[in-house]
Amino acid sequence: MKLTLSDEREIEVQDPLDVAQIVRAELESPDHHHPLIVSIDGAWNLHIDVGLASERGTIQVYASSGDPPYWVTFDPELVGPAGEEVETFMLHGRHHTELSAKYLVPSKMIWPVLETLLLHGRRSQDVEWREA
Repeated sequence: MKLTLSDEREIEVQDPLDVAQIVRAELESPDHHHPLIVSIDGAWNLHIDVGLASERGTIQVYASSGDPPYWVTFDPELVGPAGEEVETFMLHGRHHTELSAKYLVPSKMIWPVLETLLLHGRRSQDVEWREA
């Protein structure tokens, strides 16, 4: 699997649990001053974007080919104006990216959801998903 981390650094990692550990260390690093999104390519022929912003995070997943559907985590409690508020992330530490708050879930949910994707190639039922 290919990981694209901050400063667009790319590394190859084979073991899914190593991938999860590297992604978590990168996203939780105190060196990042802005919410960050990193990418994983190649796990189960999927592209996975993982973002973390203090208390909340997001995962978007779609086929490595880029073909739809595109699935993103969803918080059903954030409806109406609160769900439309915007959180700014830095994709790979360089590219300004905005996400609606409704696509952010509690950060503690990100890690088990990511591990399910990496180990089993399917979306976890522990969070809600919406087609983006």
